[in-house]
Amino acid sequence: MSVDPVATKPRLEPLLCSHCGAPEPVGDSDTITCSGCGMKTTVPEAYKMMRDAHRMSATDAADLDALCKDISRPPATWERVAVWVGYGVGIVTLVILAVGAIVGAIGGAIVGDKLGGGDTVTKITAGIGVLICGVISVPYVGESIIAWLMLDPDAAAQAVATTQMNVTSDLVIAGVLYFLGVVPIALAWRTSQKISSLEELQAKLSAQPAATPGGASSCRRCGAPLDVHPGALATRCIYCGADNLLSVPQAYAAKKKEDATAVDVQVQAAIAANEATKQSDRRTMWLLLAAGPLLAPVLCAAGWVMHQLLA
Repeated sequence: MSVDPVATKPRLEPLLCSHCGAPEPVGDSDTITCSGCGMKTTVPEAYKMMRDAHRMSATDAADLDALCKDISRPPATWERVAVWVGYGVGIVTLVILAVGAIVGAIGGAIVGDKLGGGDTVTKITAGIGVLICGVISVPYVGESIIAWLMLDPDAAAQAVATTQMNVTSDLVIAGVLYFLGVVPIALAWRTSQKISSLEELQAKLSAQPAATPGGASSCRRCGAPLDVHPGALATRCIYCGADNLLSVPQAYAAKKKEDATAVDVQVQAAIAANEATKQSDRRTMWLLLAAGPLLAPVLCAAGWVMHQLLA
């Protein structure tokens, strides 16, 4: 949505206390009581008309209240745990693949050197070693651990040194990686994107905190003092019409970008942006979950290659 540069400026200067000159919210009555000096000031007719013109409709107020409750709700504890579990299992798996690839590179280079084909042959055999050892490293470690847990250390070595393919073990490994790796990583991705998008949206919509204790919060766009009702989660600036969140944690508000006040994010636009983010995160998560079952045939094929090479 484009921003009208004229709309970002208040139609009137902020209402000031007639005694001390402090900016004050217009409020709902015909007079205001200064939060600084306690003096009462009559609200001019122009400010009353502007207040009534910019008052939120019941629909906007209900929508904005629902949005505030949605984006102010922190991620559940289990989602945060999923982040650590998913990334932890993923990192361990990548380390196993990396170790296998290094071993394969060294072994392939040695074979290439013994073949005496020069650097080209050495590089080719090293690459083949990286591919083969990297692929078989996961089923090798997985089958060894399963055999060691079920039998004993000697049986673990024998379990992989046979031409007989252990499909059950490979499927168990694939299942473990899926439910402890792919699923949590998918949830972790959605959780991290959710946290990031919520922080950004909250920062863009957050009102500026009061400059003095007991003072009024200021509009995020034009800086005018805001009318805040007790218990309200958000309010609309009567000067420029910008919607402001009032319940944003300070940690989120502190992340506000310099250009955040120039973003024309209103109730319906914010709701649409929030829903679009949710849909995008859900699509990404389901794609990851759908790709996860590919682990089973890949690991079974890698297990077959492992048993043929190590037997």
